[in-house]
Amino acid sequence: MKKVISLFVCLIMIAAMAISSVSAAGQILFKDEFNSMDNNDWIWDPEATHFVVDNGVLKGDDTARVHQTEYRPDYDGIRLWDYFSCKVDVRITDYADSTSMGPGLWFRDYDSTYQQKADGEPDAGEIWYYDYDCVSNSLILSGDYFTANNLEPVKYVLPEGTVKIGPDEKPTTFSLGWRIQPGKIECYFNDQKVITYTNVPMDLGMTRPSPILLVNHSCYIEFDNFIVATVDYNLFNET
Repeated sequence: MKKVISLFVCLIMIAAMAISSVSAAGQILFKDEFNSMDNNDWIWDPEATHFVVDNGVLKGDDTARVHQTEYRPDYDGIRLWDYFSCKVDVRITDYADSTSMGPGLWFRDYDSTYQQKADGEPDAGEIWYYDYDCVSNSLILSGDYFTANNLEPVKYVLPEGTVKIGPDEKPTTFSLGWRIQPGKIECYFNDQKVITYTNVPMDLGMTRPSPILLVNHSCYIEFDNFIVATVDYNLFNET
């Protein structure tokens, strides 16, 4: 009987260690469910950005272009990241006619330091975008790096009907996310990896951290459940 009890205790300890090791892998760094504008985590200026919190979501009309995490190195509410995982829920409730329509994410790979900026040097570094474009029904990884190196943006075309947009149909809620790290960018749609791109600098994000921007092109947009985590955190429910 003692052997049975001893074995049972050992099994419990092993299981506890396994659970501990899984939960210890990575962590959530920041989360916002957009229940309030009363915080210092974002640059809040509805008159300039046209984004407001309403009914627990971040809303913007077709003139709302950018919603940016707070970006002042000497400020307690600063939200900057170097390499990370990030995800946000999105819904398109209406749109204005344009050749490019849809939401996306923005990150800058700064190659200038804070000291260089303080010394008066202009900001430098390549900007990366990950967007959903309604017109082509595509997920697109693009940015300065592609332009500077004469490369085509990476595009993943979704099956027709995957994303429905208002006002004619009930809009689909979907998630956009990416994992940025030195030497690799992975892009996700509804927790499914759709783009893996390794032709990126091996020091990506290592010189100076960047804010993350929620961007919008010509849509009436809703963002919710914004999460930033470490690179090794299982943000996308991967096995």
